[in-house]
Amino acid sequence: VTAADFDRFGDDVEDSVRVLNQTATMPYAVFMYPPSFNLDTRRRLIEGLLAMESSDDLETLLDHDGLARFEDADLDEFESFLQSTGLDFAQLGS
Repeated sequence: VTAADFDRFGDDVEDSVRVLNQTATMPYAVFMYPPSFNLDTRRRLIEGLLAMESSDDLETLLDHDGLARFEDADLDEFESFLQSTGLDFAQLGS
């Protein structure tokens, strides 16, 4: 069960469910642009996406209902989790 689903279920479910373990927060649908984009293009892209967040357009275009801005450091917990598995994900993907 995702944390968002768990929160949505409310207190009734929290009282009747025993949490055995939690994993690191898993980022999904990360939107990135190439570093070669100039600053003005980046600014316009970000402003356009943020403007869509308050409308149904974001859901239609990306099948998401919200956006969250993050920095590289925000993924440290996830990266730590991946490293703790001892798996080489580059090799697994080939």
